[in-house]
Amino acid sequence: AGHPDDIRIPPMQEITFEGKYELDSLAAFLRLSNGYYNATADASFLTPAWEAAVEAVLRAVEQQQASSNEQVLKGGGGT
Repeated sequence: AGHPDDIRIPPMQEITFEGKYELDSLAAFLRLSNGYYNATADASFLTPAWEAAVEAVLRAVEQQQASSNEQVLKGGGGT
């Protein structure tokens, strides 16, 4: 389905063009959060769930910086 050295886990399917996240899509809520806070000075949205979402984005950024081979070698699978 792709390059013979591509060892993504799970493997990409024929219909998949690219197996990466669009980081700007993942972090869109950060822009929204910033805009909301700047407009209202209301920090009530800074909840544990919001913090967990920020941590998830940071994990995704870290994972996307590594190649699929590096992720497999670290035991993290390829995403």
